[in-house]
Amino acid sequence: MVNVDIDVLLSAKHISTEGWHSFANLAQRCEKLGYRTIWLADHLTRGEYRLECLSTLSALSSITKEIRLGSLTLCNGWRNPALLAKIVATIDVISQGRLELGIGSGFLKEEFDAYGFHFPKLSVRSAQLDESLEIMKKLWTEKKPSYKGEYYKIQEAICEPKPLQKPHPPITIGGGNEKFTLPIVSQHADRWDYASRFSIGKYKEKLEALKHCCEEIGRDFESIKKSTLFNLVGVYQTEEETEDAWKAIWKREGKRFYTTQSEYVPFKKWLALMEDTNLMGTPEECLQRIEDYLEIGVTGFELRFVDILKADVLEQFMKTVGKKIS
Repeated sequence: MVNVDIDVLLSAKHISTEGWHSFANLAQRCEKLGYRTIWLADHLTRGEYRLECLSTLSALSSITKEIRLGSLTLCNGWRNPALLAKIVATIDVISQGRLELGIGSGFLKEEFDAYGFHFPKLSVRSAQLDESLEIMKKLWTEKKPSYKGEYYKIQEAICEPKPLQKPHPPITIGGGNEKFTLPIVSQHADRWDYASRFSIGKYKEKLEALKHCCEEIGRDFESIKKSTLFNLVGVYQTEEETEDAWKAIWKREGKRFYTTQSEYVPFKKWLALMEDTNLMGTPEECLQRIEDYLEIGVTGFELRFVDILKADVLEQFMKTVGKKIS
């Protein structure tokens, strides 16, 4: 069996509204249960009540000992890359080398607008991401680097202390645009993340596109880890229990939240849409879905437990599914 990463994404509004201690308690439970990484989403206004990603990761590093801590994914357009390099290095030192840097070009225009950030077209945002990664890598590995690009520059900048992880914390890049994003993945990423909401068939298509990008620059495609994100409500023993759990979410989240559908859809149709892009069902069904992704080369799974505050869902998954594949 290949080494499989089973991670948890803590991002939901209802976690934040419970306060900092909710994050702290969940992080410690994840560590105790054997999850590999805690990931935090990077949003400013989505869901309204949000703790900022990097400062929360820094705080979590002080109350955990072994579990890795990551951003899935930082929005490049919101932070100067030189300053971000300094922040990342600092958190890596504080956490004793446990930080995972997930980053992307950003996609929610309304959040850029709300905070007064310019939202250029994707080609520009992607070029900015490429330059940012160049700058960060220089700051993490060189003594006094300089760089002048179209969008960013540094002049004999110092980043001390350096990250503990060498040559730098692992870089995860999220997104699947074949023209702009995947070439950057092939150039810079240690790990590529593509959300499962696009179906396993679409994931296969993106894998082939990424492989082509790697071939063009002479990089070993297999040197890039691949991961995906699943939403789930928990693992249940019967189809009826699973359906009841998702119906509660359908009612709570406005009946459209976890699909790409913009219009209202009845519950049965909504559930059918969910089945193709999320993790649901009995332990055996969840294992089969994960194994389908393992067969195409995916070895990392971020789990967004929709009802993570519900008692024992973390324990339930690790006991009935996670321990059988990790």
